Amino acid sequence: MASSAETPRARLLGAKLRHARVARNLTTRQLGDLLGKDSSYVSRRETGKIVATETEVATILGALGVIGDERERLLELARAARDPNWLAPGVGKQLAVLMEYERTADAVTNVQPSLVPGPLQTPDYARSLMISGGATEDSADSAEARRSGRRDVLNRVKYFAIMGEQAVRYPACPPEVAKRQLRQLLEYAEADNITIQVVRQTIGYSHLAEGAFVLIESSTARPVVHLERYRSSTMLTDSRDVRDYQTAAATLRRDAMSPDSTTRLIAKIADEMERKQ
Repeated sequence: MASSAETPRARLLGAKLRHARVARNLTTRQLGDLLGKDSSYVSRRETGKIVATETEVATILGALGVIGDERERLLELARAARDPNWLAPGVGKQLAVLMEYERTADAVTNVQPSLVPGPLQTPDYARSLMISGGATEDSADSAEARRSGRRDVLNRVKYFAIMGEQAVRYPACPPEVAKRQLRQLLEYAEADNITIQVVRQTIGYSHLAEGAFVLIESSTARPVVHLERYRSSTMLTDSRDVRDYQTAAATLRRDAMSPDSTTRLIAKIADEMERKQ
């Protein structure tokens, strides 16, 4: 029986099914006709609001002509789709589902202790971080191209960026890249839907010390938390886990510098960098 869990794997599974349908130039109604169902049957499973059973996924894939390794990967995803949390090796594996959640979000809170949050990163800044982390020039370019779609979220949602002071005072990139990144932050801060705040190093303990996270909230879906680590990432939808991060985000917004004070600090640091050149 189908479930209404709306889990991270369910969202990814739905996105994969939608991609397979679109690749075959079928509407949800046309696919529904092939299945003997209505269009809402298809759309609810593509959005992840309904978690399709393995049997349902097999039937949909059969109607779409999906075979071989791709079919087996999607069936495996369907078997684990009801788990509310998801730990996966390799950050890239969850990028698609993260973007799927952000696509339907109303508000995103991105907390980063020592880096500029992903959607606010300039291409040069993002590439610099990846190359410093061991990526080749070509792989960094490819990864940046894949990640660039996340910047679209800045045009659609209330976006809250909370950074540690280290992220702006000691940027993890060359000075020329850092200056452009700081100036870009100042431009973003002028947008009505974007709020940028810095947590001072002198504050002592704060939830920032516990690491980076992204809290994604929507009026039409349950909230989700994304945790990104060195070589793995985790998606959380369990209500008790998510509630803790909602509390942490609210506390950080309260303890951080005000948005106006933050922009003044960023502008001051950028000016200091330019005077040193």
